[in-house]
Amino acid sequence: MKYWWILFSLFLFGCNEEAHEIPDINQAVSLISQENKPNFDVGYADLNSDGFDDAIVMLKGMNWCGSGGCTVLIFQNTGSDFTFISKSTVTGSPIRIAETKTSGWNDIIVWSKGKGSVLMRFDGESYPSNPSMQSLVSEDQEKNAKIILE
Repeated sequence: MKYWWILFSLFLFGCNEEAHEIPDINQAVSLISQENKPNFDVGYADLNSDGFDDAIVMLKGMNWCGSGGCTVLIFQNTGSDFTFISKSTVTGSPIRIAETKTSGWNDIIVWSKGKGSVLMRFDGESYPSNPSMQSLVSEDQEKNAKIILE
């Protein structure tokens, strides 16, 4: 019974540890794709080491995919919503998060048709719009990367 005040305080005031819930990505994707119910796959990873999982979205369907791949959107999680960072076309899966960083953001490894796995580096504002123009990754980079979307 001596712990009732602690339990009551936790109930009344909550815990001090913040729960890092992921905001709903659907609204952000709808805004950028200009579709009411966009079809997409999403993977989450903290790309900029701020403690919030950012979103890597691969749009699906005839409007977003062609023979070279699909459109991928990157969103930064601000804690309360998602902010659009970049759009890359002709992107294939798997999509991996590399251990390396550029300008404070993790590099992303994507599949580029006719080329193979390439490294997409953040330039301080966005990721490249065309993966086929990027450098191939090394075996070590690919092996040590975390798959986020298959």
